[in-house]
Amino acid sequence: MGMVVSKKEKLVFAIAKGNYPEWIGLKTIIRVECERQTSRKIENSVRYYISSLTEKAVKFAQRIRGYWGVENKVHYEARCYPR
Repeated sequence: MGMVVSKKEKLVFAIAKGNYPEWIGLKTIIRVECERQTSRKIENSVRYYISSLTEKAVKFAQRIRGYWGVENKVHYEARCYPR
């Protein structure tokens, strides 16, 4: 895989307008664009989130980073401590 040289993230969010019966209470659509550069290659990814909250972009970014921090810790521990 190679060591991470740099990582950039861009968070874009929009207030959901209209009626979305499949997502009751939808208020915000969030798009996160990531670029991760290692010594071997550049990887780009896009993730989408939906929320019933209306907060500032900074708060959404903190929530998303917090979620992935927990996810990564769980998977790291599962790999390092097999049962």
